[in-house]
Amino acid sequence: MATINFENIDSDSTDNKYLDLCKKGRYIEAVKVYKDDTGCGLAEAKAYIDNLRSEYGIKPQSSGQGCMVAISILIIVSFLIFL
Repeated sequence: MATINFENIDSDSTDNKYLDLCKKGRYIEAVKVYKDDTGCGLAEAKAYIDNLRSEYGIKPQSSGQGCMVAISILIIVSFLIFL
């Protein structure tokens, strides 16, 4: 498990860049940008971004909703065909 040193980070100015990416659903890019900006390892970057998302209440965007809509339409169409 990576240990994160939050004291070396100016959170007010830099977190906005990572938060904006997370809010747009670009979580992996936020991890990569943080990793590149700080020179830390992947585990530390992921832990930092996870902590940031948790702190600001940013939930991961759920996938699969498109499939649910497609399945619902398929069921409705099938039902109408067999009436």
